[in-house]
Amino acid sequence: MVALGPYSDRVQHERFVLETAGSVDWFSTVEVDEFRFDVESGLLRGVALRVPEHTVSAGRCAEGLTQVEELRGAPRLIDIANFQVPSTASRLFEQGALMCLTEGSDQGSKDPVWVNIAPGLSLLIVGGDYAGWRLKDAASALEDSDNHPPRAEIDDELVRGLEEYLELTSFPYSDRIFDADLGVREKLEGISQRLRVDVGENRRREILVAQIDRLIMDWY
Repeated sequence: MVALGPYSDRVQHERFVLETAGSVDWFSTVEVDEFRFDVESGLLRGVALRVPEHTVSAGRCAEGLTQVEELRGAPRLIDIANFQVPSTASRLFEQGALMCLTEGSDQGSKDPVWVNIAPGLSLLIVGGDYAGWRLKDAASALEDSDNHPPRAEIDDELVRGLEEYLELTSFPYSDRIFDADLGVREKLEGISQRLRVDVGENRRREILVAQIDRLIMDWY
């Protein structure tokens, strides 16, 4: 999940939802993207963006999206009321960027535009509707639960390891993990071992290694 706002603590999150307006569905069995706005100014105050399990191939899709114009903006809610947004259905990782798209976001696209809402984080708007989001340097978003961004270089091995990790945690690999498939475990352990080499003070490497180790511990 990519979050901007008080999402690491459940109590803070519940208070945040009560103090703001936007999209959230406490009773949904499917996780949805969440956008919360200030009830007075209408300006965006926080987002929680889920990463879907399914992937799409890069190629023309990624090439087209990278050529879309990017604008800087501050989304504002015109009518202060709760609403729902479509969940992203697929993801792709290209040149260090993680893009998550809603179903059919590339069909009949009209006037697509990226709207940059925070450093490295942009929303895809197609025909005036929300169609997905992009995190330009996904490895730079690896953080501890205490919300203190680690100061570490983003090296090629970390980017490659993150790309492989995202692939192995997507469908159909995710189902194989649930079935304790040893072949997938071996691949996960291979990523972890590579990232441990010369890890030094690279906290982001340590964070990804810890995540992989937790995944193995939980399912194997």
